[in-house]
Amino acid sequence: MDDRQKADAARIAVFDIGKTNIKLSAMTFDGMLAQSLSVRNEVRPGPPWRQYDLKGISDWLFGSLATL
Repeated sequence: MDDRQKADAARIAVFDIGKTNIKLSAMTFDGMLAQSLSVRNEVRPGPPWRQYDLKGISDWLFGSLATL
């Protein structure tokens, strides 16, 4: 299966949030990886503790889903 066929067959999105990186992968029903995108998981300073940029993550996720 070439890259174009994999992309056409991709129907499952896997969203993985890690401490360092965030990854979104498009998978086929038979478990083949069609495409994967990733971005660094930024931590912002802020009272009372450091926190993840949930707005930035959300914007990246929905933009990336549209790309995939």
